[in-house]
Amino acid sequence: MKAFFFLSIAWAADKGDANLKLPGFGELLVKSIVALVIVVGIILLFSWYIKGYLRKSRESDFIKILDRIYLDNRRFLCLVKVGEKIFLLGVGDGGVNLIAEMEKVTALEGEEVQIAPSFRKHLERFLGKR
Repeated sequence: MKAFFFLSIAWAADKGDANLKLPGFGELLVKSIVALVIVVGIILLFSWYIKGYLRKSRESDFIKILDRIYLDNRRFLCLVKVGEKIFLLGVGDGGVNLIAEMEKVTALEGEEVQIAPSFRKHLERFLGKR
């Protein structure tokens, strides 16, 4: 497209066309800015649409991720609600491991999270609090 534009200018200059008017710097600057705004707007709309589509495809009525805490770059703990049950999962390089099945989880600060007695027993034994 640009090549055609420059060829037409060169051809008109060879003909000696006195009516040839080249676009000014201001006009070219405005056209460039408008084109840039349009392209950036299309990219933003596309990314917004894709983000919403991906969010909808990850949602489920039966499985919900309640909370996630990262231990380092590759490992994290995750609270997952499946139906009415809540599981504490450890996720890392080796895969996903079930740590505990939770009885009750509260989100309020200062309240104790109640966990299954079997897990509490294993944890106390591991920590040496018999």
